[in-house]
Amino acid sequence: MLEDKAVFLKIHESERALSILQRLSNSGFSASGNLQAEIGLAYDGLRDMVMAAAQFKQLFTTFPCRLDNVDAYSNVLFVREESAELAYLAHHCVELDKYRPETCCVVGNFFSLRGQHDKAVLYFQRALKLRPSYSLVWTLVGHEYTELRNTNAAVHAYRQAIAHNRHDFRAWYGLGQMYEILDLPSFALYYYRQAQYLAPTDSRLIVALGEIYERLNRVDEAKKCYWRAYCVGDIEGSALVRLAQCFVQCNEDAEAAAAYTEFIKLCEHNGVHSQAELAKAYNYLAAYHLLMGHFEDATAAANKCLEFPETREEAKAMFRQISSWAADAGLVRADGLSDDPSSTANDLSDDAVMDNSRKDTLWDDLQPRPRSCSEDVPTTPLPAGKFIDISLPFISSFQ
Repeated sequence: MLEDKAVFLKIHESERALSILQRLSNSGFSASGNLQAEIGLAYDGLRDMVMAAAQFKQLFTTFPCRLDNVDAYSNVLFVREESAELAYLAHHCVELDKYRPETCCVVGNFFSLRGQHDKAVLYFQRALKLRPSYSLVWTLVGHEYTELRNTNAAVHAYRQAIAHNRHDFRAWYGLGQMYEILDLPSFALYYYRQAQYLAPTDSRLIVALGEIYERLNRVDEAKKCYWRAYCVGDIEGSALVRLAQCFVQCNEDAEAAAAYTEFIKLCEHNGVHSQAELAKAYNYLAAYHLLMGHFEDATAAANKCLEFPETREEAKAMFRQISSWAADAGLVRADGLSDDPSSTANDLSDDAVMDNSRKDTLWDDLQPRPRSCSEDVPTTPLPAGKFIDISLPFISSFQ
């Protein structure tokens, strides 16, 4: 069982490792400091920083003179931007042993959080003098040089991290970022694929991979990446928006509307990720439903657009179009009130829906789209208020 948890942690299967570690803890080993540290590392691997911070805090409260794994704790505090706690930890580590590599790592993280990247590099280099094979610190040095816009030094640091630990996906990901900055997307693709292979359930890596596929005009692969990122749990909340943009680029209007609809549901459930992206989603849905003759859905989306300054004028224009064309269809009076309250705009007959030439004019006015994909996919109406099954296949782990 101990060997299994070590393997799972090494290959970033943190959920399975955590299950084994919790069983060990419940079997009478809860007082073990090493076991508590491994549980904290598992939570860190799951990106559950709240639980990871609580676990490490309990560990170092129980064992105040322990310096093993204190570097991992400082990383968690850095991500959570807990500067006061990180300052206390750095001071405590210096008092215990200022010449330990872990202490230098903690102090480096402290200065990095304060934006003093030169001092952070200095302390990270001290850690590397004490332990040249310290792969975690090599990765952190790469991050600092990235902040300092020193791409050559950053690439060297990330390569050193990989040389000492080829299973560290963060170093592979860092190299991908560097080559993306250097405008070498083919090289970035290779390193992003390696990072995603090592951490197949990390949505950030999959989204980065999708962005590179977009830059290489491989939109079909990009769509699969964004869909996979959404399915595994989108950490940053951007996968559905990028998926919708890919559908728009390929003229797949119904699928784009479906993706934007699901993005709105996700924002309502988990909280808004980006006001600008939410405004764009409502604006697209209003234009799409107006194009399809779904006047009630178009009105509802346009009403939401009024809440955002960047889409307010477009919403007013759409209201005028909705009123005009619905009145022409004979279902809604020019003042916007329905003659038959029981009828819905989505039940319009074929004769009531605007003709194709007017649809094309409206769509060009409201929602201009780039046409970069090789094939045009026929558009089918989206059922009002429902999210259609896009049925994009998962991407397998890259090899």
